[in-house]
Amino acid sequence: MTDILIVSNQQSTRIAYTAALNGYGYAVMEAHSIQEAQAMLRSGMQPRAIVLDIKYTPAMRDAFNEFETLYYGRPRPALVIVGSSENAHLAESIADVFLPRPAQIYDLITGVQACLS
Repeated sequence: MTDILIVSNQQSTRIAYTAALNGYGYAVMEAHSIQEAQAMLRSGMQPRAIVLDIKYTPAMRDAFNEFETLYYGRPRPALVIVGSSENAHLAESIADVFLPRPAQIYDLITGVQACLS
């Protein structure tokens, strides 16, 4: 079972987040794009949390709508969004945890633990 799905188009970010979360005993999968993550979720992947660190674009609104539709009427994974502070107002309404970029690993771990406890 996958505990956390990391979504970032930056390989170095995925590596750092995965290493840190693996170190705390979480099973982690990675996606390099929103589209890849959507395909993974549609295929039945059931992560307990999703960490999203991708620049906010209008296309992401559609992805968030699909996310809400996909989990309508059933428990959805916790959503941790890492983003620029100027987009915080856009993300905070859908995120369980919002972390301003650049996120510190300690803050990421703390945010994930809070969501999953």
